[in-house]
Amino acid sequence: MPTVIRPQPSKVGHNQDQAFRTSKELITSASYKHARLPILHSSFADLEAESSPNVVPHENGFVHTVLRAFQQDLHLELRPDDVWLAILSQLSFFINGHSEELRSFFVRHEGRKIIAVDMRPHTLNDVDIDMFIERLKIQVQGELNNPAVAEWMLPHFSTTTQIDATVAAMVFLGSMKEFFEYHMMIGCGFPSVTLHGTREDWELIRQCVSRFTDLGGFQELREWVAYLDCVLMYMVAGFDQPDAPEVKDFWMRAAHTAGQRASGGLVTLSGWLTAFCMWQGDGTRTYAFSDEEIKRELGAGTNPEEWARLELSGITFPIIGRYRIPGATVNFPVLVLDGFTEEKTVIVAGLIGMEVGGTELSVVKPRPGWWLLHDK
Repeated sequence: MPTVIRPQPSKVGHNQDQAFRTSKELITSASYKHARLPILHSSFADLEAESSPNVVPHENGFVHTVLRAFQQDLHLELRPDDVWLAILSQLSFFINGHSEELRSFFVRHEGRKIIAVDMRPHTLNDVDIDMFIERLKIQVQGELNNPAVAEWMLPHFSTTTQIDATVAAMVFLGSMKEFFEYHMMIGCGFPSVTLHGTREDWELIRQCVSRFTDLGGFQELREWVAYLDCVLMYMVAGFDQPDAPEVKDFWMRAAHTAGQRASGGLVTLSGWLTAFCMWQGDGTRTYAFSDEEIKRELGAGTNPEEWARLELSGITFPIIGRYRIPGATVNFPVLVLDGFTEEKTVIVAGLIGMEVGGTELSVVKPRPGWWLLHDK
């Protein structure tokens, strides 16, 4: 059963952010560098219906959803899948940024091994992308030194939908793109804060995160695991004591921005949301400011609470630049083989924005999704 925490129940706002109703508009914000590419398939067919939810596109569908809900006094709904996808996309950035250091952990081969999935007799227009991704995931898993890695990277929660499973698998495949080259063969051939799910789902995320240290002795990775475990511990506590002051206080400490009043100056983001901003898209660690830098940039007359670091259960969270929030989508190329012709495509998947619902548009949650794009 879901649990509801009411950190500040006396005030409920309304979403003021512009929502969009087409897949093309969404990808323009979620992954701008891919916006010019023709869309072949996507998971947003529901947006065409009159009763479809409003979706506000964001580059990071988790961090920005929590941030905007916090800033606009909106009810927040989260599922285990949303939090795990936010974590998994960050892990993907880390793996790709350290691919050669991690190669021996994941695979035995050098370079990129071709993984081909035969989807004949389907064409590119009618191919089942969910099925393609599932088959691709199974083949890649079989090529890993330890196939169990894919199992803890792709947990199944009580709230998991087909879209969630496909997006998670796509993010996993994006994590492996430095080790594998993906091919699809088509053509003629023979035939408030509502934590959804169960307490066990959220404990499962903690267990999966603990396995990150299996990747090796990276000090930064151990720090990230400590941040995430602290955050997840409080999320689990929401099932045990949803009305406890410390649980409510945890949600009120998700994010804090400072410095925006200084024209052209530093704008920072602190709070436990920074645990979901550890890695940039190239695998480098998001720059965290020192106390000296913050004091210098924000000015001597600034209230110390403006730049104070969040500390929870002995864990001190970093402070980053507000405009350094990384994306939550990953991408990887797929070469489509149609007889004697080849088509270059690219898959983009992850948490792409904030879904807005409720009778007064006051309920939001992260929106997962994917695109298969023609890479002309």
